[in-house]
Amino acid sequence: MNDLHTLLAELKERWTPQPDEPEETPEVAIRALWFAAANDPRGIARVEGSLPELDAAGIARLRTMVGQRAAGIPLAHLTGRQSFFGIELLAGPGALIPRLETQALVTGALERVRDVVKAQGKALVIDLCTGAGNVALALAHSEPAATVIGADLSEEAVELAGRNARYLGLEDRVSFRQGDLYAPFEEARFQGSVDVITCNPPYISSAKVRSLVGVGGVFARMAGWSVS
Repeated sequence: MNDLHTLLAELKERWTPQPDEPEETPEVAIRALWFAAANDPRGIARVEGSLPELDAAGIARLRTMVGQRAAGIPLAHLTGRQSFFGIELLAGPGALIPRLETQALVTGALERVRDVVKAQGKALVIDLCTGAGNVALALAHSEPAATVIGADLSEEAVELAGRNARYLGLEDRVSFRQGDLYAPFEEARFQGSVDVITCNPPYISSAKVRSLVGVGGVFARMAGWSVS
């Protein structure tokens, strides 16, 4: 395990803590990257325990990923996995990475969904700005009597959310549509029949705005931000 300690020290030297990612530390990141290098990608909730053996090719992959993480590429994009509200999601550049604080939205919405289920035996939920589908899938996973339909303006996000539904085996109760906000739900069957609506619009913490501007600033300018 000398490689682990050497690469961990390298990562620590170049580590910049992110206030909106308190769950990720250099120690957690290096373990997640190790599993990914062993072709066993995992979200950070599952990186404890014994690490698998890595051959020379695996060590090379690990070294490359450590360098990429130190350069600022998100851990979830390197591993392809993100832990969220007790489930593990596929992650990729098609949607923003689900964040820890969004679990508070799921907790509040789940309480309402369960009240509806208790009263009528089932619940229909729509999730706007669904992104990777994390809120929709967490609700369906936590409440088996809920049917959830998510929507997002981005075709790439809807594709990723659909893959997550299949990955979690929830495609029988969770589906996704492309469109802006309520536009995908203009059918008559949705009028007066939706029990709970959730929405977690995309956002980026102020701590990351400057780094985005440094990369090119296009996104920040499109959003109308002024960064001095």
